[in-house]
Amino acid sequence: MKKSILVFAGLALSSCASDPVLLTEAFDEAEAEEQIKDGKNTIEGSAVWREKKGGVQKCSGYRVYLYPATKYAEERAKHLFGERKNGSREASKEKVVFIPDEKAFHRLSRKTVCDVDGKFEFENVGDGDYFLTTKIVWGNPDEPDEQTEGGNLMQKISVKGGQKIKVVLSPYL
Repeated sequence: MKKSILVFAGLALSSCASDPVLLTEAFDEAEAEEQIKDGKNTIEGSAVWREKKGGVQKCSGYRVYLYPATKYAEERAKHLFGERKNGSREASKEKVVFIPDEKAFHRLSRKTVCDVDGKFEFENVGDGDYFLTTKIVWGNPDEPDEQTEGGNLMQKISVKGGQKIKVVLSPYL
């Protein structure tokens, strides 16, 4: 039954711009639930991306996500950003579709929004390893003469024992 669902999902998505990525790691919901519980750590940060013309764009108004670094999350990050502990993926790249795309993975994360200065904060974070992600995009994708710039940013972090850390998400790290 599970195999036929994956085959059907693969066929349904075959008309998408890129081939779906079949994930091999199962999502451990109990592990993610345990890690996402409140703790004593604080994560402060900002996100910036330099324009080709030299200006700086911030994540103002965009969501920032904090995902527990489970094996499932590690595999997703590897497909999107490579083996690094921080990375970027340009907006001009094709969208990646994951199979399975576990709803619990998205539910068991924390979310906030970057303020007008491109800053964000997560308080009461439990001890553990996490992926911070956001995006910064600009330009007009509906106009062929104006390419969208920017993209998605990620950094893997670790907190424990009531730490307060500061993070800068940027494609240049």
